[in-house]
Amino acid sequence: MKRRIFNHLVVVATTLVLMPSAWATWSSFKSLGKTAIVGEPSCAQLTAKEVVCVSRSQQGTLMANEFNKTAWSGWTDLPGTVTSDPSCVADGAGNVICGVLSESTTLAATVFNGTDWSALVDSGVVIGSTPSCADVKAGKVLCAARSVKGALTASVFNGTTWGKFSTETASLLSAPGCSSDADGNVVCAMAAIVNNANTVIVNLYDGLKWQGFLTLPGLLVDNPFCTALGVNGSVEGEVACFGVSTNTGVYGNGFKGNGWSTSSWGGWQLLTGNVFPGGASCGFLSAGSIVCGFINVQDSLLYANTFNGTNWTGYVKVGGSPIIGGPACTAFSKGKAMCVVVGINNQASSVTGP
Repeated sequence: MKRRIFNHLVVVATTLVLMPSAWATWSSFKSLGKTAIVGEPSCAQLTAKEVVCVSRSQQGTLMANEFNKTAWSGWTDLPGTVTSDPSCVADGAGNVICGVLSESTTLAATVFNGTDWSALVDSGVVIGSTPSCADVKAGKVLCAARSVKGALTASVFNGTTWGKFSTETASLLSAPGCSSDADGNVVCAMAAIVNNANTVIVNLYDGLKWQGFLTLPGLLVDNPFCTALGVNGSVEGEVACFGVSTNTGVYGNGFKGNGWSTSSWGGWQLLTGNVFPGGASCGFLSAGSIVCGFINVQDSLLYANTFNGTNWTGYVKVGGSPIIGGPACTAFSKGKAMCVVVGINNQASSVTGP
């Protein structure tokens, strides 16, 4: 099953750019409120049809917004000054943990327990990029970043304290984009210089240590990101990583989960084109199925494409108003994801589908 899924995942989909599909049904857009936000929001599913989004405020703090079944709560300011966008993830124990750069550019985190947010828990370790966080196992989250010297550095946070930092020597050009594989591991992809050439490298954290960098040549991307394909399903251990290339195309590469080697990756293949750098995100639907949202270069609107476990179903124009930030996509309910975007008025809105 794993090989069949990934053989289809990496099929070139150039025709999807020109042939929008009409089968998918997306909801109308819902406003997160009139408060203007800064940068890119980060969202995580807490329970079915309950999503938490966190963004930076114009005052340099974090602010949070909760969607519970039918409506957004509105933005609530959180304590502490920050200097980066957050990276939020559900920890598998009923909490949402958001990693962020503190005022002093150290790695810090805040925890939402379903009712209240904690103060920032500072690691005291200076990092050189926005962190990317992913759950390792229930109650524990790995947050990784580029170090000030260009290496990959990371720590496991248990909701209260930070663990010992690990550092893997590299020449990173971007922050890592990390995802749990739903099997106790975390896969991170990042742009880097290898043998004097720009490329993409990946590494796997097995819950105790890193397995070592692998080079995935043939693609230049800005800020690659990854998403799990399996949650309590037949594709645990599998991850798909994506990136927007210098030619505005979105490329994907699938990790089969059967041993940490380049042969376990399917190779870069084109998914769609005409996408803004950084203007892509994917959300989990069900085991083996994801949906990816894109900001189109030509009209600045939201488009989407769904992988149903066998095929990509087609490039869909979701629409809405012109977008300058996002999308930030996450699981919403079985078979549905939520994508949050930022409009030209710096206000956020959400849409669910397909």
